[in-house]
Formats: sequence, C-alpha cells, structure tokens
Amino acid sequence: MLNLADFKSITLLSYLLFLTQISHAAAGRVSLKRAMGAKLVSVSAVSTGGYCDKSLSLTLTNNTEKEMNIDIDPALIFAPADTQCQYLVLLGNEQIVLAPAEKKSITLQTFCGKSYARSPYKGIKYTYLKQGDSGLIRTLDYVKKKTIDIGLAQRAVWTFTNGYCISTIYKHENPAMSEDFVKYVASVRKTKIPEYFTEYKLNNRANQPVIMTNQEKVYVNLHWGHEGYKHMYVSIYKENGELYKEISADQVIDKNGYRVAVEFDPRRDPKGVYKVQVHDNFKKIWQEKKVVVGADPGDML
Repeated sequence: MLNLADFKSITLLSYLLFLTQISHAAAGRVSLKRAMGAKLVSVSAVSTGGYCDKSLSLTLTNNTEKEMNIDIDPALIFAPADTQCQYLVLLGNEQIVLAPAEKKSITLQTFCGKSYARSPYKGIKYTYLKQGDSGLIRTLDYVKKKTIDIGLAQRAVWTFTNGYCISTIYKHENPAMSEDFVKYVASVRKTKIPEYFTEYKLNNRANQPVIMTNQEKVYVNLHWGHEGYKHMYVSIYKENGELYKEISADQVIDKNGYRVAVEFDPRRDPKGVYKVQVHDNFKKIWQEKKVVVGADPGDML
C-alpha cells in the first residue's frame, strides 16, 4: 500500500509528465515566421518563374529533434537576389509537416509585391524580408476563405504594397465577385467604395513588366431592383451635358435585381469625365454614376 509521501510523489511526477506532453505538443505546431525567427528551421527559397501562381519553392530543414507541423503565415514577403524583379508575397494558410531533422520542399501560391518591377524568371534566389501589415493579412485570409479569384487577389495586394486605388480591383469576367471583394477591401482600408473600376491587363511572362500599359479599360456597373422594365437603356453624357452615346442595356439578372456593365476603352473613347445613366422608355433614371476615362496611371496611386 502506498503511503501519503509516495502518493504525492507519483501525483507530482504524473503532473510534470502531463506538462511535458503539453509543451511538446505546443512546440510541435508553429508558424513559419516564428520558426524562422527562432531558427527552428532553415529556409531557402527559389522562384519557379512568374508571380501570380505557385511561384516560390521553399525548402525547409527541421533543425530540431522533434516533429514540427508548420503553418505558413499569410502575407510573408520575400525579396529577390535580382533587384530588377518583384517581391513575392505568400497567400499563406498552408501547412507542411517536418519529421525530426527532415528536409522538405513546398511550392506556394504567391503574388507580386512590387508592380513596377519585372516578373521573376525561374531560379532566382529569394530571402525572407518581412510580413505585410494587418490589412494585407486580413485580406489574404479572406481570399483563402472565400476562394477569391487569384487575379482579383493580385490587384488587391497592390493596394497594400504599392498604394494602388481600390478601384483597380476588378475583372470584367467576374463583376459580382469583384464588387463584393472591393466592398471588403474598402472596409479593411476604411475608404469609400468606388463608383467605377479601372482594369489593367496583366503580363505573367518572365523578366517582363507585369502591367501592360495603354491596354486598361474602365467599367461602370449599374444596378436596379426587380421592378425595372424589360427594356432599359444606357445614356452616356459628356461633362458639358452633351449626349455621347446611347446603348441598349445588356442586362444580367440575379437575386439582387438587374445589373449592366458599361465599358470604356481609353484608346477609343476620348479622355474626360462622363455621366452614365440607366433609364427606361419614359426616361425615368434608375441609376446614375460619374466616371473618369483616360486618367493618368499615377492618379491610381
């Protein structure tokens, strides 16, 4: 039979063992940022080419004698050895498991973090620079959770890393997702929701500029409820009130009502300020928006 002293010793030993197991479990799961800072892992990074894709290969070496489950932080920014090329920003929220002393590679989704630099070519070495700010972290968490279009996500990243206006977060192939995503980014950045959008054409070819200048288009999305007439029209006026053109509205119907997208091409439409209206046969105006066509790209910053 155990005496009281033995019982206390066994109880204390069990408690210490329990704490040790908790400590080991906690140490076994760690963020990549923390693991790099504490030198729990060694990391080498190499470009696989391009930027808005799985474009960075990380090779991690576990420097400990314990298994580690590593969580890739969102918005980690890596800088290239070739300074003519872009920073790469990790989408994050991915995992990799390393056995004790194991070396393993993982290829990760990235975004360009420097729009005026060149798209990376295969084989460039990268080093960890820093993590983006809290707004970028929240936005990339949202991108992952909501499976936002990667091209849209790239445009959002530039609003944090290069100061682009949120009106550049747009893809005409997916206007509804674009508008919803812009509303989220506007809430994060505490800024107004834009009335129109400028879509830049992107280039993912290695060692070339990523934004194809003079190929941007401007889009205005007009909305009205289900009570609208079947035949609706869009009238576009110049700043002086002169009618520029009138077009039949190519309507899309969804749960929120009707939507029509109006496209401006600065190569075709003269620069200037326009007023865009959607109206019915009786000239009742259902929505009106102002748009600037041909603004200097610097005005988007």
